[in-house]
Amino acid sequence: MQPATRSFFFATASAIAAASPVHADSPPPASPYQLPPECKAVLVRSVEHASIEQGAEPKLMAKGTVSSAGWKDAQLRFRSITKFRSRDASAVYAFVACPPEAGAEVPTPITAAALWNLSPQLGRVYHVVVEAATNSVTLDLDKH
Repeated sequence: MQPATRSFFFATASAIAAASPVHADSPPPASPYQLPPECKAVLVRSVEHASIEQGAEPKLMAKGTVSSAGWKDAQLRFRSITKFRSRDASAVYAFVACPPEAGAEVPTPITAAALWNLSPQLGRVYHVVVEAATNSVTLDLDKH
């Protein structure tokens, strides 16, 4: 840093500090925007139904159950293609959501959707597997 720039920087910092006194017993200033807390998405308890909804942008839909109310951000996360480029090729998705910090153990329905747009380089897929913690559902695409 050049001497003139350094002097300007310290003078500016000193002026800002003098204009906004901070007392030892005062709380820190509130942030105007706080990021949402991160959650660790985990597999939902079970998946009961999976389907492809047709439309301008087809969607993979899944309905399942979580162990309690308050789960959020349900997602279908692409995991892999099994048996790549074979007649049994399957796209595998994990059905996940963010659990609440606490809650009563009451089975609660949950739904997730994902755009159905696998890359053509992956080849033809004949099945979709949606996995949950206790089970999975396989969707035969030849029947949909």
